[in-house]
Amino acid sequence: MSDTYDEAIPPGDPQIDYAYEIFKPYKNLIVGAVSGNHEYRSKKDSNMNPLRQLCHMLDVPFFGDEVLLQFRLGLKKNKKPVTYTAYVSHGCSNGSTVGAKANGLSRMTNIVLADIYFGAHTHQIMAYPLSFYVPDQHNLNVVEIEQWCVSGGGYLGRTGYPIRKNMRPVRIGSPTVRLDGRERRVEVTL
Repeated sequence: MSDTYDEAIPPGDPQIDYAYEIFKPYKNLIVGAVSGNHEYRSKKDSNMNPLRQLCHMLDVPFFGDEVLLQFRLGLKKNKKPVTYTAYVSHGCSNGSTVGAKANGLSRMTNIVLADIYFGAHTHQIMAYPLSFYVPDQHNLNVVEIEQWCVSGGGYLGRTGYPIRKNMRPVRIGSPTVRLDGRERRVEVTL
């Protein structure tokens, strides 16, 4: 919703306490969180970031604006761990079409090399693979690299801002990303 002062739960501590009760059962599953445009508005209006406070209450990492994560899972046949990297940012896009939202998400690939790029700003559920070639100078060959761009959806339904801007409804939820622990394989389900 776009008007924090017209919410069913008043802004500030009551909303943070409510969010804490929702996320508390899942705190051991949360890798961390990054800020987005709603946190920026709160910071501007009240010099407080409610997400940072919520992360502190849940005892999960607060990464600020962006984070590059590394996941080490299981073991490959050579007994080395399977590793993945993920770049996470709230993202941005000033376009309203699905293509413009996809372009905003793919801009993350210009920042850092990662296996998966996660964004959420547009509330448009989407996921798509990208491929490119990387020289492997140690083995004197070229390796094809697969990356995934993944965007989360919405969770509040079509109220407030989307109605005023004549935006179409978005699918509720987010994609599921599965990282294989036996071989490097990313599977994304919408």
